[in-house]
Amino acid sequence: MHASRNAFIALCSILAMASCARVTGKTAAEESQAKIDQIKKDIDEMRRQREEQQARANEAAQKLQIERTREAREQLERSQDTMSGGSQPGQIILYRALVDGVKPDARITVTQTVGKSWRGQVAPLSPTSLLLKKDKVLVNLSPGTGFFTNLGCDPKEFQDLTEGLNPKAPITADAAILVSAEVVLICDGTKLGQKGTTIQADTLVLKNAKIESLGLPSVGAVEVKANKLKLMGENSITTSIEDSVVTLFPAPSIAVSARSLSGDGTLALSSKGASYAVKMARALN
Repeated sequence: MHASRNAFIALCSILAMASCARVTGKTAAEESQAKIDQIKKDIDEMRRQREEQQARANEAAQKLQIERTREAREQLERSQDTMSGGSQPGQIILYRALVDGVKPDARITVTQTVGKSWRGQVAPLSPTSLLLKKDKVLVNLSPGTGFFTNLGCDPKEFQDLTEGLNPKAPITADAAILVSAEVVLICDGTKLGQKGTTIQADTLVLKNAKIESLGLPSVGAVEVKANKLKLMGENSITTSIEDSVVTLFPAPSIAVSARSLSGDGTLALSSKGASYAVKMARALN
């Protein structure tokens, strides 16, 4: 009886151990799978974080590129505003008899045009573009005393002015012209000085005269100085500068002075600055 009870207890112990072993084995497998699942989650999270970081880096690089492009464009535009902003017309200066108080004499008209910029805009006209001075400007006639220069006028019409004087031809050099004589007569559409004109005379008669200058300020200026200036018909003095991709320089200047002004003619003074040359820019690109 005692032996049977001991055998029963031993059997129960064996069954209990087997049951515990099954439970323990199941728990270990679950734990192992859980660890595997966690590793997968960790890997997925790392991948997600890495993708987010890469996306942020790409976005930052794109923003930086856009900013650099914008800054480069703005810098180029600032440079173009300076280099290609459209130039000023030439300065026009009127002296003595050509000035009536605070304005030009009624026989004198002034037109000044600023060139267009690369943006197609026109800058304000410089406040010093037109100067009116009442200064006395006397002509030094030592090189021209005793001579007259006739450019396109009928000799008989002005015989009383040239009587006793010797003819003198103007001096020309590289499309510029210098006329210096006691009497200077310029008539009937005569065009002078594509690269600058200087006229000095005791008596200057302009009758339908045209003086045109195309160039830079230092080489195309027009200067007219006379003690006595007579206007007949419609006369004009025009300066301009060629359009270009660079419009830094103003057109050539115009200066006209006279101690006395007579005649019922007119004198139109005009100057035009350079505009940005769109076709030239396209050709260069």
